[in-house]
Amino acid sequence: MGTWGTGIFQSDYALDVKDTYMDRIRKGEDDESVMNSLIAEYEREGDFNYDDTRYVFWLALAYIQWKTGRLDPMVKERALSCIQDGSELELWKGETETTYRHRKKALADLEETLLSPQRKRTVYRQPKDYYCGWEIGDVYALKISEEMQPLFDAKAHYLLIRTVDTDKWQPWQTVPIVYVKLSNGDALPKNVKEYDECEYIQTWFTHYENRFYPLSGGNDKELIAERSKVKCEVNEYGVLPEYRVKLLSTCKRVIPKSLIYVGNFADAVPPKQEFVPFSKKNIRAERWGENGRDFENRMQQMYHEHNLHELEVYSNPELLKKGVLPIELFMKFMEICEKPRL
Repeated sequence: MGTWGTGIFQSDYALDVKDTYMDRIRKGEDDESVMNSLIAEYEREGDFNYDDTRYVFWLALAYIQWKTGRLDPMVKERALSCIQDGSELELWKGETETTYRHRKKALADLEETLLSPQRKRTVYRQPKDYYCGWEIGDVYALKISEEMQPLFDAKAHYLLIRTVDTDKWQPWQTVPIVYVKLSNGDALPKNVKEYDECEYIQTWFTHYENRFYPLSGGNDKELIAERSKVKCEVNEYGVLPEYRVKLLSTCKRVIPKSLIYVGNFADAVPPKQEFVPFSKKNIRAERWGENGRDFENRMQQMYHEHNLHELEVYSNPELLKKGVLPIELFMKFMEICEKPRL
């Protein structure tokens, strides 16, 4: 579970609960059926078997229900129990004293909120389709903040963000899939040639053995046969490097106003040895954050982890092997699952 702060929604898991709930509420589904199906879904996934995800689920669900005027008594009781018996805060004892204190305050604030009078129920109109309008090849520049610049290549002053594809994020939201580069110095590229000279940021990697995923257990043999036709080239570490990011430009409000339009470089040279996942679901999604700083921070992390190879797996081949799920083992597992139960 990715966590970047002490707030109730400052984790991937909490945001997933919130976004899933709001998606269905905004579509006009019944309050109780949304709640019950959400609980059933997360329980079915086994998330309630672990304290950290179980507590975060009830806290996130209670908070978003209260904010929308739909707080269910059972959800309220579960969330308050996590706070009042100290069980959720107990999980933060291994953190720094400051982090622990901030989480304690966040929980106290949530408790006060849940015990306060319920908000008036919010009625949502059917959302309109939204896309930020970026064309394939469009390049935008985000200036790197002064405090973050030393953590990138010292010459780089901008993140260069180029649209290469799009994907559905919510039924009414389409988001761009982008490449990210570091600028050469403080000047923005004036043409494709100058853009091509800038360094791509690698965002992740896939094990060669895992290249066919995701598979569903249905027509997998046909899928594997089809995907086997695509040439995949490993890098010097024996993995398939990825460079694409799904950028969550879900509405005009979240896109930094400081972005600079550079131009359209649709004919730019793609990253060397790039592996493009067969499903867009496998492309990492990143949020802008305030003024683009969350995105900037994630790109800095990826630059260090992959471009500079500071991620431990690059220096420890044994760790790399742990991420491999052989296709033969997966197929055997699916055969077992498909056998009728007696």
